[in-house]
Amino acid sequence: MMGKSLMKYNGGAWKDFVQSKFVGRKWIMRLMLLYGVNCTKDIWEYINPYLRNFEIDYVEYPHEVTLNAKKVDDITEWVYKNYGHHCYDAIVGHSLGGIIALQFIAKYKMKVDFDYTNLL
Repeated sequence: MMGKSLMKYNGGAWKDFVQSKFVGRKWIMRLMLLYGVNCTKDIWEYINPYLRNFEIDYVEYPHEVTLNAKKVDDITEWVYKNYGHHCYDAIVGHSLGGIIALQFIAKYKMKVDFDYTNLL
């Protein structure tokens, strides 16, 4: 599947949205999922059946990153270095993952807002 760039007028400015994919006649949204303290990506297994139509990056923090982190910013920085080059339609976090998601957006100015209501 190839990504398709789409120009859309939104709030007085043209934006170039490239994170979603148009496949056939439907949009494939790209999500980032971040788990919390003492969890693994398996925390998402109960909602995975509902996420089949999404392209998902399940972020897994390496043990050495969490072990050596002095503050949440250290983990957020690792997430940015490894995933910041992607664009996402949504970033979802559970517990500590929610804090990381908020820092990721605030500190690194990641854009995750996409309005599908007037798209087609």
